[in-house]
Amino acid sequence: MSRISNLTKVSLLLLGSTFLLGCQPASNAPSAPARTIQVSGDASLVEVPDRMQFTLSIRQEGQQLVQLKQTVDTITAALLQQLEQLNIAKQDISSYRLFTQPMYHYDNNKRELSGYLVSREMNIVLRNPDHYDSIVEFALAQGVTDVGMPRYDFSDARARYDEALAAAISVAKQKAELMASAAGAELGEVVQISEHSQAPRAVKTQAVEAFRSRAMADVSLPGTTQIEARVSVSFALR
Repeated sequence: MSRISNLTKVSLLLLGSTFLLGCQPASNAPSAPARTIQVSGDASLVEVPDRMQFTLSIRQEGQQLVQLKQTVDTITAALLQQLEQLNIAKQDISSYRLFTQPMYHYDNNKRELSGYLVSREMNIVLRNPDHYDSIVEFALAQGVTDVGMPRYDFSDARARYDEALAAAISVAKQKAELMASAAGAELGEVVQISEHSQAPRAVKTQAVEAFRSRAMADVSLPGTTQIEARVSVSFALR
């Protein structure tokens, strides 16, 4: 009798355990999807560039290679002296690109040496673009044969871009708050931010082709450059 009673208790315990296990929630049951909102934000700053880069090329052709190089070096030295008088730092001037090349012509299908070409290219960074016109006028008077197209940019381009980037995120947040409120929800914390722009590079502008008199100086104006930033931001909704 006692043995039957014990077996009955064991059976009841197993049945109870099975019932309790059946009442547990399924571990693989799908959870409710997170509520989020994704918006984009754009911002721009319109500023006058404060730095310029451009090139000056000196080109000489003739029969005497050494004499040609000396002429190019003389013009280069005069330019360097003028730039020094304008307080342009040496690290903002590059004048090492010297190029020499023989020139040929054909006579009765026979190639013959006709002379040499010697050229030098100077790259100049102006932190005061107001000097540009006077430098170009002086360079042309000394014998510079080509003025490269100038590029304008900012000495603190990264800081200006960061300012635009922060403004773009602020725009995105304002847009998300407006949309969430209209949908009867409340904006939560930031889930993800993606950047879709980059800091500005130097911008080309039209070069000055020639100067006839000192009265024509200071005619090259940089205008304005737009620094743009674009982001996409995801927010949680409550």
